[in-house]
Amino acid sequence: MSALCHKRPHHPPRHLSPQEHHRSWQIMSTQKSFRIIRDLFPPIVYHFLIRAYRRAQGAGWNVFSGCYPTLADVPAASGGMNNDWFVADAVSQSESLKFEISRYPMGHEAGMLILPLLVSQLLNRSEKIPTVLDFGGGVVNGLKSILGHVPNIDLTRLHYILVETPAMCRAVRGLLDKTFESVEVVEDIPSSLPSPSIVHANSSIQYIPDYHAAISRLLALAPEAFLIATTPVTDAPTFAQAQHNNPHRTIGRWVFNRDDLVSEIEKSGYRLAFIFDQGLPVTYKNSKPSNDVSMVFHKLASPR
Repeated sequence: MSALCHKRPHHPPRHLSPQEHHRSWQIMSTQKSFRIIRDLFPPIVYHFLIRAYRRAQGAGWNVFSGCYPTLADVPAASGGMNNDWFVADAVSQSESLKFEISRYPMGHEAGMLILPLLVSQLLNRSEKIPTVLDFGGGVVNGLKSILGHVPNIDLTRLHYILVETPAMCRAVRGLLDKTFESVEVVEDIPSSLPSPSIVHANSSIQYIPDYHAAISRLLALAPEAFLIATTPVTDAPTFAQAQHNNPHRTIGRWVFNRDDLVSEIEKSGYRLAFIFDQGLPVTYKNSKPSNDVSMVFHKLASPR
């Protein structure tokens, strides 16, 4: 048993139940089959096959049809979802309630939705200007997500700090105009942050050779929330692997042992508050099983 389990015996084991594994395998197998069919056949054939599959499952040729003024005008079965067949079908596909973390994978982009949610909460509950430190945020990707999902945001009410490589910083500074005066672009982690603050590390920690030092410096900023998104984890011991999806360039990255990563952050006075796995359409060779994960840690209150 890991040190994390000793520390928090109530923490549920992070593994798929047989039912979850079977259901996840069914869904992923179906999605993989659809991708193969999509690649092999022209669109007109692909869409026909998808419709035929739905029809064979007892559904309609189309998922939706019609445009009616009221529900009463829709030529549908009476009772809606209040019928024994619908309930029996829902029960057959559901799992019993249990206190364990799901390993059911979410979509690849789901990790980018957490930051704007946290920012919107801070903006609504705090009179102070919140600060977001986006560690390895590329071309201000975290800010793009905030602007794309937080309605009517006033950038004068948000302090955004991008920490990136010198090359990326030079490029980003050339893109920003006076509209983004509240955006700060730096090449190193600052020594402090004003409160309230969020530290956001989306798909970045795994590329840092001394990731222990990077995590320690980020947590030393004492953010209210520490968000690690789209980061590779495994149940095996932490290892490094080569990444080949960049043209003409291979880069190295870490794949972290899941429990070790959580334990390292929690030892600094944080609590894992939210977590989900992410599924990516990637292939592996001579490597151990892994997947991406997104996690939110909240700072524990100091004892009085």
